[in-house]
Amino acid sequence: MGSLLRLSENPSVYSILGRPTGRWRSAGGAAYLIGMSDDRPRLWTPQELAEYTGIPIRTLADWRTERARSRGLGLPLVALSSHNVRYRDGDVEAFIARRIVAPTDRAGD
Repeated sequence: MGSLLRLSENPSVYSILGRPTGRWRSAGGAAYLIGMSDDRPRLWTPQELAEYTGIPIRTLADWRTERARSRGLGLPLVALSSHNVRYRDGDVEAFIARRIVAPTDRAGD
């Protein structure tokens, strides 16, 4: 049967089960599908997320373990298979927003 996702003769056009799905575009290191719907979420690979946040790929992998997830570490992920994971753009932004540290008020100094 072949691959579920196949590259056509045009390097930016992909198809699923032989049916054209649209075009992939890269923006800021993360790929997302264009041409079908503008409301599709952007999905980050672990490599792209590591480059964007500075979090080592090994740490992202450690956070995907059952033990780390049970302790609330890491961020939500999309498990496409046991070795193929992605991170939704909204989850990445929420993860970053939860870690914003505001300066303390030092009016007494």
